[in-house]
Amino acid sequence: MFRNALIVMACIGMVATVGSAEVILVDGGQPAATIVTAGEPTRAAREAARFLQDYIERISGAQVPIVAEADAPEGARILVGASSLTEAHGYVPEDLALEQAIVRVHGSDLVVIGDDAKPTGGELMGTRWAAAMLLRELGVRWLWPGEVGTVIPERNTIAVANDLSLDWTPRLIKRGLRSA
Repeated sequence: MFRNALIVMACIGMVATVGSAEVILVDGGQPAATIVTAGEPTRAAREAARFLQDYIERISGAQVPIVAEADAPEGARILVGASSLTEAHGYVPEDLALEQAIVRVHGSDLVVIGDDAKPTGGELMGTRWAAAMLLRELGVRWLWPGEVGTVIPERNTIAVANDLSLDWTPRLIKRGLRSA
């Protein structure tokens, strides 16, 4: 009886792994995806794109190119910040909560987006938070400030599961410290 249960569980596990697909960002140390931003990205989106490019290179040795959406190729793409490509997937900046950050896979597109503008017109860093969430998913850890406190895994291939879905909204509107 116990043996039969183990066989059934093993078969279910094999079926589950066969059905899972991945979006490959780096394959064998070579870029397999492109980071895509809007033609005129927000400061947070521009910084998030460079942040992702830097850490992906530190993980794998591959420098993933950054292009504007007008030059976006087909295939695996990391869509960073608000653009017509992210809007095509249903992400409209005005619909996001204050500094909300989302990382989600749609086919071969990995959407990394956040709220980058206050209703009053000031800047926020939602897309930068989304980029940090993705890097954390890839195994990067920031234990304390500086390089000594940064843990970066080394891998030749970087892939994310096609069912990746991360969504974070800050519970507090004010989270910074200031001197009196």
